[in-house]
Amino acid sequence: MKVLWLVHGWGFSPGFWRPLMAQLPGWRVVRADLGYYGPTSHLQPPEEPHIAMGHSLGFLHILRQLGGAGASCRGVVGINAFARFSRCENFPQGIHPRILERMMRQMSQQPGEVLQEFRHRSGWESGVEIPTSLQMESLLAGLRFLLEEDGRSLLKKIDHPLLILASQDDQIVPPSLTHASFPAPMDLRWHKEGGHVLPLLHPQWCSEQLLDWLQHLI
Repeated sequence: MKVLWLVHGWGFSPGFWRPLMAQLPGWRVVRADLGYYGPTSHLQPPEEPHIAMGHSLGFLHILRQLGGAGASCRGVVGINAFARFSRCENFPQGIHPRILERMMRQMSQQPGEVLQEFRHRSGWESGVEIPTSLQMESLLAGLRFLLEEDGRSLLKKIDHPLLILASQDDQIVPPSLTHASFPAPMDLRWHKEGGHVLPLLHPQWCSEQLLDWLQHLI
């Protein structure tokens, strides 16, 4: 089983996964595109047995799929992930909704600035320009998804092996939110650095954790 279905997070594209894939030669990779800068693709998981890996919002997308077309999935990995993002009455560890609502308002006037600020807070100081082909409908839909989606009940129902990789210095998904989403005894592994972009800043560590986890599944 050397097939990975990869789903990136909000504000990114399938290219997000390149550094990590360079650490995993020999794997067949199916990369979803949530359509923030172009057409969507591979939103459904592969039909053959695979490991599903989601970054941030991408993990919530995977949880949704496991409730329907997830029969071929053999394990799930979440990186900088969460089961719910926004705060609500029974989830006080979430991010206050006004932050997402403000981002949605600002996107209509200054989308490039919103995305640059998000990348800065994520810890990705790459200097890569934001693409000009912004798909505003998809970007706004992604923010609404983060505001409204609650994957906690879906997470409790899945019987797939689960691995969560997190950063102690993540400013987007702080440790309190991670712990609330993935309580013990879930397999939760921490890196002291990496911000909200562990696969970009520490791809070797991520690959090592994945391969170690897979050894225990066989």
